[in-house]
Amino acid sequence: MSSRQDDRVSGSLCAGAYCEDQRRMRLPGLLLCATCLRGTTRGLRQLPPLYQACGRLLGGGARQYMRDKVSANPAPGMRFNSAAAEARSSILSVLASWSGLVAQERRVSAPARTAAALAEFLVTHSQWPAAHEAAPELTGEIRQLVRRATMVAFPSRPRSISVGPCPETDCGGSLCATVYPQDALPAEISCDADPAHVWSAGAWLSLRRRISQRPGQAVGQWLSAADVSRLRDTPPGNVYRLASERRWRRRREAGHTYYYAPDVERTFHPSG
Repeated sequence: MSSRQDDRVSGSLCAGAYCEDQRRMRLPGLLLCATCLRGTTRGLRQLPPLYQACGRLLGGGARQYMRDKVSANPAPGMRFNSAAAEARSSILSVLASWSGLVAQERRVSAPARTAAALAEFLVTHSQWPAAHEAAPELTGEIRQLVRRATMVAFPSRPRSISVGPCPETDCGGSLCATVYPQDALPAEISCDADPAHVWSAGAWLSLRRRISQRPGQAVGQWLSAADVSRLRDTPPGNVYRLASERRWRRRREAGHTYYYAPDVERTFHPSG
């Protein structure tokens, strides 16, 4: 029997949802690997803003392209988004259920029944459910909640911008910056090989520098004004002004203008 088979028999491999493509060894004293523990913590932190985003859809007016008819002949002016309501209910129910279990078993005060308070409580006490026999189920529930709520809140598919190879040691994955529609969650940068390798959009430029310092890596990227606006959290008008003032190199493709990323980087980080 191989060592990998021994691991499966002895139960030392993680069974969480975030490492299902490549099972990793559990952390000491826990039933989850580092990837699943970090992925679950990341998912918990995503749920409160997703809960709020779904809440903005309940009246049906937040997005003209997101309509959910509750009957064949709805009342005039009434557009109730049942998918958003169900997503919010599921988020609150799952977070409350796990928080209640942790509070009871650890004999600590339960948090307020809000998505933000419940998620923060579970992040704070994340080591305990990670050691519970149902830890794999927790990872699956959190991952599914994030996926479902994201699809409801942001039905337009996000853009993926290639950033380059993952700079983490011994990781062969590639980084992509996820850019959502105008009023979506902040863009994030994640690795396609390890969900634990994730950064906020604000780290994009520093990541590019880390990537460019790797032997044999030449990072070149063209970005639209919308990409720069989202990644740098600056109004589009400011992007066009800076592009003109700083003379960013540009090119046109299919009627759209793209700016050379190193020029953008020097503008926001002149000393880099």
